[in-house]
Amino acid sequence: MFPISTSYTDARQNLATLLNRIEQENAIALITRRGHKDIAILPADELTTILESLHLLRCDRPRFNFFQLLCFRKKFEQHLFLLVT
Repeated sequence: MFPISTSYTDARQNLATLLNRIEQENAIALITRRGHKDIAILPADELTTILESLHLLRCDRPRFNFFQLLCFRKKFEQHLFLLVT
């Protein structure tokens, strides 16, 4: 499930490399420690997207609004890409 999985010791020793890889691959890293819960590290914009999606799914509004928003976002990103390039 997690493309990057590492121990706490390895993560600590290679933190800059791990963070660069997470950033470049837009990935989620799972850090494991004996006797502790696993911890996930992900890009902040990914976390924001997940939290926004959860909020929209919990809304009292009909669920189709969530999918309309996704379509709008995709179209907006496509137009923004065309303007930038």
